[in-house]
Amino acid sequence: MVVSVVVTVNWNDKKASDQDVMTTKKAIESICQTTHYQHTCVESLESSADGSSDPKDLIQKSFQVTIKRIKEAIENSTVLQKLEKDPRAKMALENCEKLVWQAVNDLNRTHIKFESFEFNDLSHWIADLKIWLSGAITYQETCLDGFEETTGETGEKMKRALNTSMELTSNALSMITEISAVFTSLNVGSNRRRLLFDETPVLGHGIELLPDWMDMGRRRLLAVNISKEIKPDMPEGWLEWNKTYACETTLFYTEFNNKGSGSSKKERVNWQGVKELPINRVQRFTTSQFLDGDAWIPSTGTPYTAGFFLPPPQYDSSVQFSPVDDEEYQDLGSGNDKSSYESRV
Repeated sequence: MVVSVVVTVNWNDKKASDQDVMTTKKAIESICQTTHYQHTCVESLESSADGSSDPKDLIQKSFQVTIKRIKEAIENSTVLQKLEKDPRAKMALENCEKLVWQAVNDLNRTHIKFESFEFNDLSHWIADLKIWLSGAITYQETCLDGFEETTGETGEKMKRALNTSMELTSNALSMITEISAVFTSLNVGSNRRRLLFDETPVLGHGIELLPDWMDMGRRRLLAVNISKEIKPDMPEGWLEWNKTYACETTLFYTEFNNKGSGSSKKERVNWQGVKELPINRVQRFTTSQFLDGDAWIPSTGTPYTAGFFLPPPQYDSSVQFSPVDDEEYQDLGSGNDKSSYESRV
């Protein structure tokens, strides 16, 4: 009889344990679904979740795992410094160690901030988290850029050492971005924006050292004077980039109300990502909306124009505006039909 009771209890415990495992597994799969590196995400959380199925706790775990992986890369760079004979590679490793520690600092700040966030201050903490995670990504990229002119395999070794941590950092940014999108769709918090990595990424020249999620491009030229001669922004001596990097798949490029001999858009390339936008869709890139400038710029004493610096042009019915894609529609706000953005000026 006693044995029967014991067996029954153990069976119930096992059943409950199996249910907990399945709940955790489903929670991990759900939270990793929006990331760029789902396998890395699932693998890292399965080994660190400790049976938790709470999304907030799982995101915290992802920060912890990322910090751990970056610290492992730092230890690796310290070992490589002692073995490296190429002075340029040695210097690159020294710089890399400093940069990667900055990435750790940004991730620690993200971890602490996320742990104590308040929903009534959603816009502030999400913007901060995005900025810090973007910084952590950029520090790691810049570390790898330093090996461009070095000899030997040191650069490749550091690339391998940072590969997982860069994927994890990218995943963390995706998670926070998804949270932001969910609450924006529910109209929770204000519509504050700041300049973030996923809007204007810092593109390293060492493209071959960077992972494929760097394949993005966004640029807007608003109310500036463009000369007829456009010069490259890379220093002399660098090889010309001759691939279709970000040209067709992830490019977002628009010009609006620019002046000067080079401002005509008649001979611009006909890529899908080159957009022709009406006034209401360009408005979101002005300082007041894109950087939430009204909240902080006036107090600095810096000369500031909240909206368009130059008067917008008159409506031209002959201009064909680009369709609103899903990403832009989400940024504009899903309260209206897409056609309302395409037809308004």
